[in-house]
This record gives sequence, C-alpha cells and structure tokens, in this order.
Amino acid sequence: DHWAASRTNTWRMAITNASGEGTGANAFQLHPEGVTDEADFSFVVIGDPGEGDASQLVLKDQILSVTNQPDVKFVVISSDVIYPSGALKDYEKKFWMPFKGVTKPVYAIPGNHDWYDALEGFTATFFEPGAAQIAMEARLKKELHISSTSRNKIKTMIAATAKLRQEYNVPTGFQNAPYLQVTAGNFVLITIETGVVREIDTLQATWLRNVLEASKGKFVMALLGHPFYAIGEYQGKMNPAFERLHQLLKDYKVPLVMAGDTHDLEYYIEAPKNNNE
Repeated sequence: DHWAASRTNTWRMAITNASGEGTGANAFQLHPEGVTDEADFSFVVIGDPGEGDASQLVLKDQILSVTNQPDVKFVVISSDVIYPSGALKDYEKKFWMPFKGVTKPVYAIPGNHDWYDALEGFTATFFEPGAAQIAMEARLKKELHISSTSRNKIKTMIAATAKLRQEYNVPTGFQNAPYLQVTAGNFVLITIETGVVREIDTLQATWLRNVLEASKGKFVMALLGHPFYAIGEYQGKMNPAFERLHQLLKDYKVPLVMAGDTHDLEYYIEAPKNNNE
C-alpha cells in the first residue's frame, strides 16, 4: 500500500500526459451511444465489485436485470474493480465472468487495490487499446524501465484482454485515463480518481476545475473513489488534500457526490451553512 501510495500521483500524471488530451474542459469526455441532449437516460454505478466470491456473484442476476433496461446507457464501476491487487490474471474470474451478459459500455475509476499492480490490469481492460499501450509505456518510462513490465509484456496484456473482451462480449476499452466525464444537455457526470490516499494530482485538479467552470448552471454529479463521509465520520480529517477537494466541489455547488471504497451503502445530507452554499 505504501509503495503504491508513494507512486500513484506520478504514475497518473505520466499516464494522462501521454494521452495527449490535456486538461481542458472537454478532455476525457466519453460519448455513450444513446446519450443525447434531447432525451432522458439512466446509468448504473457499482462500487467495489471485485471479490470474485459469493458476495459478488449473488448480485449478478440483479446487475444484469438493471443494466439491460432500455433506458440504461452505460455502467460505471467506482473503486476496487479487482481484489486484492488489481492483477490482470484475476480479471477473468472477478470481472469478465461476473459481468458476462452486461451489454452496455462499462467504464471505471480505479480504487487503491487497482493501483497495487501499477494500474496495469485496469489500464489493459478499460483503456482504449492504443491508449492502454501509450499509458503503460509512459508509466514504464517514468520508472526508468526498472520494472518487471516490458514493452512486450504490455503488448501481451493488451492482446490477452482483447481476447477476453471478445469471448465474454462485455463492452470495455473506451477510456484514455483513469477518470472521465459524460455530458448531456444540462447534466454532467464527472469521475474523480483519488488514488490510494484520497488525493488528486495537479493535472487532474486543473482538469477538474476546468470542467467544473464549464459546467456552471448544469446539474453536476461527481463520482469519487473515496467518500467524504463514512461510518458517521468526516473523512476529510484524514488528509488535507481530500478536504480541499471537498471544498472545491462545495465552492462549485456540486449537489450530488457518490463514492465507492467502504463496502456499505450510506446516505448523507450535507446541510448548507448559509444561503450562499
């Protein structure tokens, strides 16, 4: 955990820099089929699914029933796609098999466990294949190639994922970064990737501010890897950077925030302190 925590921001910035999308308000925007400015739509958020045991598989029927409703246009996994270490070898059992039958695009933001293999399994699975190659090579270059990963291994991982994607027919491989946005009419979904220790890097922070600024007057939903409140306690006390992120969302009057990580359904209403919030 400490090793991944110490490298996450560096890796993430290398990955997003290599994407070439920059930090503008339109960067990392996805366009799911059927999501338009004119029509209503739904999407499904799933948190921390990747145990690969009965606690995951018992929900498979419900996930298929809900995600295959006609109004549902995409699915987002928030945090910890694969336990315990996000390894690609675990994806068939803990992602592809449990999600077989989901026909809508599946996007994701990683959790701390997904970073434990330097995000390689996640990147191979959820990034567009060309972007995955670029991202993993950028991470490798940042580590001065001191890694068990090589360019040939990256190609092998991407090819193995392509085969699984074809065999299980679960739509993935659309992202260029570990965070994204979906905009339709007056609605904006922003995902915020908080790594291992509940913080974002300077590039993601600049991108987030630009998206929030461009989204003024719209209904913004933020989806995070970690929650601001859990077990009745404010998690901002754990990390000043996380508290600053919380304040940023409050400054822009973001009305709805969801998150994964804590393996529990909790609902909090944060009352405004004054009429200006």
